[in-house]
Amino acid sequence: MKGEGYGDLQTEGIMKYADFIASVLLVVGGLNWGLVGFFDFNLVTFIFSNAVVVKVVYGAVALSALWQVYGWYKSGCKSCCTK
Repeated sequence: MKGEGYGDLQTEGIMKYADFIASVLLVVGGLNWGLVGFFDFNLVTFIFSNAVVVKVVYGAVALSALWQVYGWYKSGCKSCCTK
């Protein structure tokens, strides 16, 4: 049916968008922790001085990491973990 394919394409587009956002947040989080480790400079706190916003950003980075782990599991773990 015509509607079924559209739903699949729409879901695939949303997943690609979510993967992109997760990747960007993971890079930002990694760079921030590198700055903290090497220079004792927290870029997230520097940009967002509001403590609530900083916690939201850190939460989004954590959810992005979980999303990435889920993606790894869905794409590759089934083939390497099954006998």
